[in-house]
Amino acid sequence: MVRTSLLLMLVLSVFLTVSGCALTGSSPPPVTHATSDAFQDCRGCHEKGTQGAPKTDHALKDDCLSCHPATPQE
Repeated sequence: MVRTSLLLMLVLSVFLTVSGCALTGSSPPPVTHATSDAFQDCRGCHEKGTQGAPKTDHALKDDCLSCHPATPQE
């Protein structure tokens, strides 16, 4: 029984780490700018913190919006 629980916890931990949406006790910050085609490459600014963008503090994923919610733009 203990072995099964440990295995389940290990599998769940790997899944959360790979998915990029690990439970940290807080939600990822929202995207506060337009997410149109012109801004699809998040790495372009956030990898190095260019153009005033906050530099990421985690591994970059292919789909940032899967964890970071987009805020409505006017």
